[in-house]
Amino acid sequence: MRTPSPIAAAFALSVVLCVGFCSMRLTAAENAVSAIMDLVVVEIRERHPPYERFCTDYNNECELTPPYRLEMTAQLLDLASRVNRTVNHDVIFSLDMTQYGEEEYWNYPDSGFGDCEDKSLEKRRRLVMKGISRGALRMAIAHHRTHHTPHSVLLLETSQGTYVLDTYTSRIKLWHETPYNFEARERTNGTWERFDQQTWKFADVF
Repeated sequence: MRTPSPIAAAFALSVVLCVGFCSMRLTAAENAVSAIMDLVVVEIRERHPPYERFCTDYNNECELTPPYRLEMTAQLLDLASRVNRTVNHDVIFSLDMTQYGEEEYWNYPDSGFGDCEDKSLEKRRRLVMKGISRGALRMAIAHHRTHHTPHSVLLLETSQGTYVLDTYTSRIKLWHETPYNFEARERTNGTWERFDQQTWKFADVF
C-alpha cells in the first residue's frame, strides 16, 4: 500500500476537521432556533374572555410595548429567577371558585391567594416594575403531558430562547424543556395565536 504524501494527508485532515467544525456550528444554530418558541400557528383569536376582563379592569397592563425580545444576560436570568421564586412562595394557591365564585377569573393576587394565571400576571407586574418591557413578557396556555391538565405560564422572550416562568418550579427553563404542550400564546398586538395540536406528545402514566 502506498503511503500518502504529506500534502495529501494534511488535506485529508483539514477536511475532517472542517466537517466536524461545520457540524458543530450547524448543531448550535439548530439549537438556537429551537430554543425560541416557533410553533405552527393554526388560528389567530381574540383574548380569552377572563383575560379580556382583566385587561378592561387594568387596561394599561395589557399594552405589550417593545422591545419584544431581550438580550439574555446573567442579570436578566437572575432577576427573572428571583421574581419567579418569590411569587411562587408568596402567593398561596387558591381556586377562582373559592375566591370569586367563578370557574375562571384572572386577577392580581393582591389578597395573597391565587392560581396559575394570577401568579403569572403578578410575575409580569413585578418584572415590569423592575424595568423589563411588557412586550417581552407573554401569557401562554399549556397542557401538562402527564396530567393532561391546562395551565397558565409567563413567557420571557430573549435572544437565547423563550423561557418559562412556571408556578410549579423555581427554575427558569426553556419552553421545550418543560413538561407542557403549548396551546396558545399572547401576541404583541393583543390577539392570541393558537398552535397546531397535531404535534402534541403525551407521557404514559403507569
